[in-house]
Amino acid sequence: MAPDMSPATIKSYLSGVRAVCRAFGNDSIHVSNDEFGVARRVLITNEDKAVSNEVYERVVTTLRSSVDPLRVRIALLLEYERVFGMRFEESTKFNPLRDVSDGHVCIHVGTKGGRPRWIPIQSEEQQEVLDRAVQSGFYGSPKDSLIPPDAREEQWRGYCYRTAREHGLSKHSHVIGKPNTKHTLEVWLKGNISPVAELFNEDLDEADNAEVIRKLLDTLKSALMEERQ
Repeated sequence: MAPDMSPATIKSYLSGVRAVCRAFGNDSIHVSNDEFGVARRVLITNEDKAVSNEVYERVVTTLRSSVDPLRVRIALLLEYERVFGMRFEESTKFNPLRDVSDGHVCIHVGTKGGRPRWIPIQSEEQQEVLDRAVQSGFYGSPKDSLIPPDAREEQWRGYCYRTAREHGLSKHSHVIGKPNTKHTLEVWLKGNISPVAELFNEDLDEADNAEVIRKLLDTLKSALMEERQ
């Protein structure tokens, strides 16, 4: 095989070879890819893409003190993402007049798969961000969002990303755009298990494609059964 071929590609080829061998009654090929010297993949990245507190505070303070209301909106968006673990679309469409009750923030608009989640308000920083949002004047009704009334969502997204780049951030940073999988799991743990819950590498196991698909199908089956009820 080509020396620059990725481990994932090699494993896919080996899987095909095993299937052909089994079809012809030959099951003597090694089941473990380790026997072929194929590197194990890390399915959850250990690379920390989170923006440091120093950079975050500098950027948010600068944007919040701007005379441009659009930049003040972006500062609030970044704060949502930082303290509540929201994605870009979630923070953009979050409304504190509509989505806060009983000591929890309900994130339900712009979520992946349309599935809501509830984050407990358990720190002064979280409460301060919500108070600042209510007092910002951006939310005149429960229907409002951080998208300016005279802008389309695509325009707002582009403006946010351009402004972020000006300040040394990118859509791959944790405070704007798509968080990595490990960060998502950590946010879920804090919102659903305990605010002090932590995720460690030893808690994670490598899963093959078949196992992942099987669990997805089981989850889908359960969701469909609940819907029919």
